[in-house]
Amino acid sequence: MHLFQFNVSVGPAPAQDSGRDRPSVGNLVQSWLRTPAMVAEDHSLFLAKGNTGGSDVAEVCAIVEEASDAEAVRESLLRFLGERCPGSEARADLIEVSAGQFADLVGRFDRREAAVLDRHGLLELCRTLGNGALHFRGIGSPLLEDGLIRGGRGRQERPELACRSALSQSLTAELERIRQGGRQAPASGQPVHYVLESASPSYAARTRDVLLEALWDNGRLRHRRWVQLGINEDTCLRGGMAHGLYRGCVGGTVVVNLRRQSGDQGPFASAELHALAQICETALEFRREVLTLFILPAGSEAARQTLEEELGTTPLVTIKEEVVFGAAARKYLRASARALGLKPDRRLVRAVKDDQTGLLGSDLDNTLGEWFQDRLVDTVYPQYREFARSSGAASRQARGAALKELNAMIGLTEAKTVVAQALDFYQAQHLLRTAGLKAEALSGHMVFTGHPGTAKTAVARLFAQIAKDNGLLSKGNLVECGRADLVGRFVGWTAPTVIGKFREAQGSVLFIDEAYSLVDEKAGLFGDEAINTIVQEMENRRGELIVILAGYPDKMDEFLARNPGLRSRVAFHVRFPDYNVEELLDITELIARQKGRELAGGVRDKLRPIFAAAIRTPDFGNGRYARNLVERAERRQAGRLVRLAPGELTPKRALTLTPEDFESFETDRARRFPVGFQAA
Repeated sequence: MHLFQFNVSVGPAPAQDSGRDRPSVGNLVQSWLRTPAMVAEDHSLFLAKGNTGGSDVAEVCAIVEEASDAEAVRESLLRFLGERCPGSEARADLIEVSAGQFADLVGRFDRREAAVLDRHGLLELCRTLGNGALHFRGIGSPLLEDGLIRGGRGRQERPELACRSALSQSLTAELERIRQGGRQAPASGQPVHYVLESASPSYAARTRDVLLEALWDNGRLRHRRWVQLGINEDTCLRGGMAHGLYRGCVGGTVVVNLRRQSGDQGPFASAELHALAQICETALEFRREVLTLFILPAGSEAARQTLEEELGTTPLVTIKEEVVFGAAARKYLRASARALGLKPDRRLVRAVKDDQTGLLGSDLDNTLGEWFQDRLVDTVYPQYREFARSSGAASRQARGAALKELNAMIGLTEAKTVVAQALDFYQAQHLLRTAGLKAEALSGHMVFTGHPGTAKTAVARLFAQIAKDNGLLSKGNLVECGRADLVGRFVGWTAPTVIGKFREAQGSVLFIDEAYSLVDEKAGLFGDEAINTIVQEMENRRGELIVILAGYPDKMDEFLARNPGLRSRVAFHVRFPDYNVEELLDITELIARQKGRELAGGVRDKLRPIFAAAIRTPDFGNGRYARNLVERAERRQAGRLVRLAPGELTPKRALTLTPEDFESFETDRARRFPVGFQAA
């Protein structure tokens, strides 16, 4: 069924009737609703606005089975207004609305309205949507969004269809299958449901719109309304919520959007997957009456497994955001520019640098957006050119709190030097550009090598912020990942997953820990695909993000030796040596100070032999070892303080760690437990 809004107005009264009192438009509409003809028809109509005296407009909301019924109601209303207001121009503009807009129009659900909404299966949906189409309804509730399929343009070729089809063979194939079926009137059921896998929310939303528009134009849906249910870690579907959602969407579409990739630990290992399983149960119940489109993050194997287990034999058509190359990418950019009403130029097409570079739709959309902004300034609003050209970072001294924090860290001489070199190189390139000379695109990719606890991750996080503070990067976040975040389980998943991670790190630092774990025992497996894609992306996105590969020194050396492509793309190699005894003593003092504690005299002398023994132990932990010592000292101090006599505890004593609080725990680590039983 369809939901409509009538915007009703009546023009000024003729001059000869100007002295007469004419009822307000709202009162006129109320009179029309009470006419015998309207009462006999029992139309589901509500006066939403304009029922008070003096109002010159009114809003009426209507529930009708077919769109043509709304036009018949409109003609009845115009005839009534023409009879009551002869000579005046009466209008009743007809607008189809979404469920959220309809809920806003109704505003309140009194007994009669609630009964009508319930009869049409809309009561629970309207109550859930409440006073807004996009909002949270309390902690733990799902995020709901709703809208209308644009449609209504028959089977004419549309620019956005050409754009989307250029990016996805699976979408192209499904659009062709939809056309082959011919237009069905009315829709008799749903032969299949859909799974859309994408790393980009914006790409997923646009592909959703194109798919639903094709389905509507070919009669596969009875109305244009859709409701999207967002699932995240806080989602908790209370009793009947999913059923009410689907009941209100009979003949239309429910979109289930899994907001982030869940862990691969079984279908009920996370709140997201549990909520997804609940939705699947209801989707199965309404599978003939409601189309369900599941949107999943690329490579979300656990979510896919949940769908297969919960939906049983229900046919699912999968549409994926695919990696495109060369000609296909350029075709997409040209088609997208034309869809925007602009003529593509060489600058746009040259954004696709070569035919070997794989790109996702989200990457191309970013390129298109930047080109569009430049075209606006260059051709449409040239008066703003000077502002666009001066928007880059001005030449300045390296700055920022993160840089001060890095320089205050103990040791790390080589890391500090490399950061300074990267900043100097950026400043030099900026000066060249300012002088009108050719400047190189900055490639700041790095390799960090060192044992655990040598501050590799901490420096990477600080460097990301330093790069933002000084204009090297736009966002300055640290996106951490490992093999599990980059390698897919199935053919075709790995490259999009890697590209999606690079997209996530746009304008930031992508930190790949233990990068050598990507190397498989045999050549040609998914790990090799991940490495090859990483190499391509490091080259394609130089200047847009910085990749830091981190791990143990010997393993990283072997890894780079096996892959010359990676080594050639690394601009800086930073060693993080193990800390010596004096540095560990300084780190211990710094950690204690950060915790608001002081070290009593004699603590450094107590710790010196402890650290001297620890650094001879393989993988002793470096700075982590020092932190563990401080935390153990705090626990020993607590036991000492609680045994003090009343009145002996002073603030200084409570905040001071003494030599007796510190003790080596190498004996705990070296202890070996026997296997089996021993005689008493």
